[in-house]
Amino acid sequence: MDRLNRNILAKVVTVCKFEYPTKARMAQMKLKAEGIKSWLSDELSDAYIDEMDLGSSPLLGGVKLQVRESDAEKAKAIISGSPEK
Repeated sequence: MDRLNRNILAKVVTVCKFEYPTKARMAQMKLKAEGIKSWLSDELSDAYIDEMDLGSSPLLGGVKLQVRESDAEKAKAIISGSPEK
């Protein structure tokens, strides 16, 4: 199986949840700087709830920072030094 197919089929796991999208993006940048590919889940839904002034992401479970399962432990270690969630 070529590299592209392995990347597409890699299992993605949530390593952290953030109340605010900005903090999630900051953690994502730290992971990128360390060479870890990551994705944010529910970021746009959270922004829509904020815009409606109904509160923030706890209504939706927060913004989820996700990485490949094989990168999860390293990502958690890097995030543990991130600003408070």
